[in-house]
Amino acid sequence: MDMEHAPDTENDLGHEIINVFVLSGNKHFEAVFELNDNYGNEVQLTLSFAGHSYKSHAPTYFEAMNKIRLILEKDNIYPICYGACENIYPSGTTISTATGRTAYRCTPGRLALNKDIVDIFGTDSFCIPVAVQTQRQFNLKWRESIADKKAKKKIRINPKLRSACFIICIVLWGCAFIYYFLKGDATSGTVMFSIIMLGCVAVLFPALPFFELANEHDSKMQKPMVRIPIEKQLVVLAEIGIRLRKEDFLKWIYDEVSEETLESNPYTPLLFNFGNRRLNEHDNKWEWLSDEVYTFDTECVDGYDIYSAVLERLSALSKGIFSVKNVSGGINHEHKSASVSFSLEDNEYSWDLRYDDDWFDVLAIGRINTLLKNIGSEKFFFMSAPGRIMNIVFCAEETITRLNSLIPSPYILEFAEENNEQQLSFSLRTNYTSFSNNMLCTSMFDFMLSNPEPDDYMVLTPEAPIGSSTFLQVAFNTAKKISRNTVMNPDYSYTLEAGFGGKRRSVAIYRLNTKDKGIVLQHFVDYWRNQKIPDVSSWENTSGELK
Repeated sequence: MDMEHAPDTENDLGHEIINVFVLSGNKHFEAVFELNDNYGNEVQLTLSFAGHSYKSHAPTYFEAMNKIRLILEKDNIYPICYGACENIYPSGTTISTATGRTAYRCTPGRLALNKDIVDIFGTDSFCIPVAVQTQRQFNLKWRESIADKKAKKKIRINPKLRSACFIICIVLWGCAFIYYFLKGDATSGTVMFSIIMLGCVAVLFPALPFFELANEHDSKMQKPMVRIPIEKQLVVLAEIGIRLRKEDFLKWIYDEVSEETLESNPYTPLLFNFGNRRLNEHDNKWEWLSDEVYTFDTECVDGYDIYSAVLERLSALSKGIFSVKNVSGGINHEHKSASVSFSLEDNEYSWDLRYDDDWFDVLAIGRINTLLKNIGSEKFFFMSAPGRIMNIVFCAEETITRLNSLIPSPYILEFAEENNEQQLSFSLRTNYTSFSNNMLCTSMFDFMLSNPEPDDYMVLTPEAPIGSSTFLQVAFNTAKKISRNTVMNPDYSYTLEAGFGGKRRSVAIYRLNTKDKGIVLQHFVDYWRNQKIPDVSSWENTSGELK
């Protein structure tokens, strides 16, 4: 049986030991990777086996591993781990996150997805190590396969065009019969045949192989695609105050996203790539693409210094306004805790943060915004996270208003108090995605309620019942139903439901229809932050609808 193996590790704060094997000719040797995050702005990686030891320093573990691999491959020695496999390579986002310990498993002709993310120190039975240059060449070919893969798009025909063709056909056939009836000779027969053929062509025209008939649902739901040239997007963002540090950085973005995607989905993919960093292979140094944007993966908390790295990057974005010093932090998976400490304007701060396995606590950004508000700043850190990838910009509210007018998933502003002592964990599920506890915040609820997707809903579930309450959910006016039992009332904007009881047969559901988003938002925030159960005494009891 082929199994994927997580690294065999021993952990200490900022220090980790991982057992692996190295391949030398036809022989395997036991080896040990020693990881050290507590090395300034870099990480330290040591590989030891058979009495030999190799040490390197780099901004990320992937690059540190490559330095060791370049030395080993001269003697035909290769570590057996994902980081040395041909089809494993980090993206701009994963390499920008914490210590860059994650990478993607790449398949030619297919985009890498979240399910393809692996730990570079892990392995499986298909892991065959190769030389560094071979790995890079494979990655280049993979990128070319993605860029060259052009879907054979069919021309979409609107149902109205089909109807028009049918009407033309009827008219032509009618004219043919009238002409034949009046003339009744051989010539008229030929003319009639020709007209009938034209009518058949009119009917069959939309059904030809290179056409695709759009159905009524698609024609109503799909918005017309507006392509905006990259050059225009760059100019508009520059007017807002967001620009690339160097013009030739654009070619790095093309390595991640095709020009067609960037122009067909304007601004958002460009902004998210602005916030990444790339390795300049000429001088072997990492460079941020923009000084105004920061992008990182909220589910890749793979290093103990993730919060320190984020705070230091936010400090750089603020250009002196949020100028933090003495930053230190850590995630202790053994004790399931997270913390960060720093100094700002001669004040010392030490925060205990929410721990949720490998998820970043977005309320840390809210706490920073509260500090900025207290010192009188007019600029804040605005977040956009349509998925698990977080994009942050530092600007004033009037600037973000203009930026939000350009994109479908707007940036949100979150404030959070330092003394938030929420203990219970929650999960949030919609019709399209789900969010872990560390992604939840007031602004997230507000955004979801204000920008519902078609047929969407939102279900907030605590890890353990709050009293007898097991969930709080809402359906939007665009949703037909949450389940077979929850049908949206068209006279209201929101249908809010609270569930009580454990087993399905004993579940009690109370329903409130309302047009007031504020009421729904307050119930969700109270339920999540204060574990306060809604007063359902005046709500409709719909338990009888359950079967």
